[in-house]
Amino acid sequence: MTLTVSVCQDAIKNALGGDNRIISTTELLNQTNEVFVSMYEWAFLKGGESSLDATISQDYITLPSDFDRAIAIKRNDGFLPGFAWTSKEGMAEMRAYDITPNTTFYYGVIVSDEVSDVPTWRLELHPTPTSTSSGFLILYYGRTLGFVTDDTTKIPVATYCHTLYLELLRAIAQGFHQRDTGTVSQRVAEVMVGPLFEIAKRKDHRVQPNYGEQIGGIAQASPHSDRWDNTVNDMT
Repeated sequence: MTLTVSVCQDAIKNALGGDNRIISTTELLNQTNEVFVSMYEWAFLKGGESSLDATISQDYITLPSDFDRAIAIKRNDGFLPGFAWTSKEGMAEMRAYDITPNTTFYYGVIVSDEVSDVPTWRLELHPTPTSTSSGFLILYYGRTLGFVTDDTTKIPVATYCHTLYLELLRAIAQGFHQRDTGTVSQRVAEVMVGPLFEIAKRKDHRVQPNYGEQIGGIAQASPHSDRWDNTVNDMT
């Protein structure tokens, strides 16, 4: 079952006892989308995967429009490992001093695209690619719910989150229109401590209850391994 804008409009009218007058329905839905994505790390939003193409002499790659956060990234051209994350400051320093590790290793940092009217994200690279490469990187990422632009847009929320989403939408709508009886923050806080949020989180968690046995770390080290032995030898 798909959550449509029409269903959301009916929920808003029901909550307000009439038409939405202060803020447009599309803006209200987009703000609800942002709050919903940020309130919990939903498993159903972690399925984003994109093949990123490198362009010759271009030191960045534009990320998907529904990008929210990076989960993992890998090279797709045989050089493994051949990529590492860095900071904006680290990227600026490498570029300023022309620090180039080698021709098969790249550093990356995700920054917002300040040129676009709609906030977007891009992956800046160093060194700058010297050739065009299709499918240069594979990015696994957490998705947003996208932007609502018209009445035909569908809200890509998991079925078990529909009731929670509509309750959150009502709370935000009432917060804007009926501020004297409760602000947006107060109403959203009520939703987040309520049973609908807990039920949706529980269902979302059961999609994959664990990630297997932890690999590596001090807990798995051999007691006779020099690698993990940080004691001082007895010299007596």
